[in-house]
Amino acid sequence: MAANGNTPPIRIIVPAFRDLEATQACLQSLAASDLPAGASVHVIDDCSPDPALSQFCATFCGEQDWEFTKNAQNLGFVATVNRGFQAADADVILLNSDTRVYGNWVQRMARCAYADDSTGTVTPFSNEATICSYPVFLASNDLPPGWTAAAIDDLFARANGELRHAIPTAVGFCMYIRRACLDDVGEFDEDNFGRGYGEECDFSMRAVQHGWSNMLAADVFVYHQGGASFQGESLELKTAADHTMVSLHPEWGKLVDDFLNEDPLAALRKNVDTLRLGERPNDLGEVLDEHARYARSILDRLAALAALREQGRVEIAALHEEREALRVLLEECRAQFATADDALGQADKIVEQLRREVERLGPALDAATEKIEFLEARIALMENSRSWRYTAWMRRGENRT
Repeated sequence: MAANGNTPPIRIIVPAFRDLEATQACLQSLAASDLPAGASVHVIDDCSPDPALSQFCATFCGEQDWEFTKNAQNLGFVATVNRGFQAADADVILLNSDTRVYGNWVQRMARCAYADDSTGTVTPFSNEATICSYPVFLASNDLPPGWTAAAIDDLFARANGELRHAIPTAVGFCMYIRRACLDDVGEFDEDNFGRGYGEECDFSMRAVQHGWSNMLAADVFVYHQGGASFQGESLELKTAADHTMVSLHPEWGKLVDDFLNEDPLAALRKNVDTLRLGERPNDLGEVLDEHARYARSILDRLAALAALREQGRVEIAALHEEREALRVLLEECRAQFATADDALGQADKIVEQLRREVERLGPALDAATEKIEFLEARIALMENSRSWRYTAWMRRGENRT
């Protein structure tokens, strides 16, 4: 919130180009969310090749009394966003057209933005947001089975209420920028990132150079489908953006690597896991599988480091430093798996006790029998899964790195 305790004026900018279904879901979720009185919405159609998408955006914006603009020709993502920046005289939220938002998400992001004077950008958690991804860090995640995006957002709001953490860069799928920061730093760099990808990283680095910080709003979750506007060219754009970032900001690579190796957001994800399991204990197998995926990603990074060492492309001191950081993460995973292993053992004992009790009480407890069989199946599925067998050595504490 602003210094007076109120949510400041905010312009939500939604560039639209492809994927009618995703765009409909985004704008409908935005309209259904609890937007504060000072918020306005500007949807910009970047000369979409889909007439149905253009018609939907124009009609829906008219119904919601939102601003709608259609580019006379395709300007590209970055130029379209800059057009939105220029039309706004307020804080801005850049919201991709393949996202979905819930509840008072704007107020929570604004509260994070004004928690101190130096915050320039704010990013929420999401299922697909690289460093801000949940449930698995750096991964493109589906929603956990049985959970809606709105329910996951509610978990984040309750598990991490008003918590935040510094991050090296904002993630552009949903990016809050304070107006003072935008005026100070300038718009997105169309010359170097005109086709999209990397523009928010470059902006974040320039913001830091001007004394601003980039923050994660740990109590907000925004669903992100991913790639709606860049179908078929995402990898090419990402690769080009990475090269440009290193050229413009030589310190970028180490800054990001240090953040990945430390993974300081793990505790915030764990808060959500704990609340999730408290409300739905049957999610245990799914959470364990998520942790196994996380552990596997660490091992893959270790293997990549070893390959680079063999090729002579990594300095020995830097290699040892990164390996040590990854070892710490692996030890944390081992501790988590040990706890889960104990939980599975306790679950086996509980199932056996329940079975004996059912046999004593007779056939009137068919429902209980079904639940026991369900629990047994879940335990067997987890213990026989590839991820669980794969991590057996981790739970024993063996050193494979």
